[in-house]
Amino acid sequence: MTRLVNLVLAVSALSLTACPSGGSSCEDDPDSCGGTTTPDASHGTCGDHVCQSSESTATCPGDCPPVNPCGNGTCDSNETHASCPADCKCGDGVCESSETASSCPMDCETTIDVINRSGVVVYYLYAWSCTATTKGADILGNSTLANGGEITLTGPAGCWDFEADASGGSYLYSSANNMLAGGQSYTWTVY
Repeated sequence: MTRLVNLVLAVSALSLTACPSGGSSCEDDPDSCGGTTTPDASHGTCGDHVCQSSESTATCPGDCPPVNPCGNGTCDSNETHASCPADCKCGDGVCESSETASSCPMDCETTIDVINRSGVVVYYLYAWSCTATTKGADILGNSTLANGGEITLTGPAGCWDFEADASGGSYLYSSANNMLAGGQSYTWTVY
């Protein structure tokens, strides 16, 4: 009989310590009760590992986990860098392999302010990746950059070469192997 009473007291103490303190009950916080809950017809049975129609992720996350939980390796539409840095690297100042200038401009896009101080009109302006074999298309197109004029360019972070040419394509100025970090602004002055 003494063993039975001790067993009953031990089980009762275990039940008391499993439920939250501070006036809440297992119905209010089923995850803190080890999954033991009391059925409630108006709220379903939270803790039974079945997401009832009366339960939601907010009211019973143990039964109704988020569809796209943080930590699944994908930055889902309901996540941000602030709410789930494990999945959403965008905003951390590093252009990850899964990010691009269009998907994460704050990490992968850079801004370059070009200022013409050459004393002549710039007719052709080029910016190309350090790894490219040709300088690519003229950024100005049909426009020009007057002496004292400015233009702002945006593009992906990385290593860039620049060249400015005057009328007829005569060389004015160039700058090579410029490492441009994402989320930063740079100034390139053409002399």
